[in-house]
Amino acid sequence: MSDSNIKCVTMVTVFGVLIEEGSILLIRRAKNPYIGMCTVPGGHKRHGEILKDAAVREMTEETGLTLRDPKLCGHLEVHIEGDERDFLSVYFRFGQYSGSLRESDEGPLFWLPLSEVPKTPNLHPAFMALAPYFQDVGCFFAGHAKVNTSGQGSYDVESIKIQGPWK
Repeated sequence: MSDSNIKCVTMVTVFGVLIEEGSILLIRRAKNPYIGMCTVPGGHKRHGEILKDAAVREMTEETGLTLRDPKLCGHLEVHIEGDERDFLSVYFRFGQYSGSLRESDEGPLFWLPLSEVPKTPNLHPAFMALAPYFQDVGCFFAGHAKVNTSGQGSYDVESIKIQGPWK
């Protein structure tokens, strides 16, 4: 058995979902990977950082907003062709924030009406696969993807309706 079958290096990324008045906050990536593609703000978790704290930090760094009360809303396991690492993307929904949007060097921000998602160009394929689940506050999603370096490939996502205090 080779080492590649024994150990797995997983990079963890966190993303923040902020929806207001039927629109979702997106960032058009100004840096690689995925330069020019649009998705929800987020980035890499730091060593020792709690997932929820990482999501708050990434959202604040990329948007300038002060965010509170993150709620776990799902995850996506991603396997990229030719990459020895696996990726685990963890998504949090934010219901409360204050401040004004301030763009960072990560890219420009914009609000996209959810009704416009299907016909908007340059949306990252992972965002397109997950967008239907972002709208339902009572939903938790889990999925996996096998993709190429541009994010194109197969996405398999399922959702669970949540009852009670997790909403």
